[in-house]
Amino acid sequence: MRGDNNNNNDTDDTDNDNVHTEHRAEHLLSRRYYLTNTSYKFLEIRINVGPPSYVEIALGDHRGHELSLSIEMWKSLYQQR
Repeated sequence: MRGDNNNNNDTDDTDNDNVHTEHRAEHLLSRRYYLTNTSYKFLEIRINVGPPSYVEIALGDHRGHELSLSIEMWKSLYQQR
């Protein structure tokens, strides 16, 4: 008696209309520059393709934390050196 079981494994496909397809950029080229001898922190520069193509600059660490830098932030850091 499936109708009496509230925990059945039937799936309801009515929510498929709410699924959003997202176009993700693909990395064409990626390079990490380690900022410490232990490779704990790094600067990563990625070239992404796909509408639109762009360069992404990020600071990261070995724990998976990452901070993407905007072009304004990057220019400011570059000018301070």
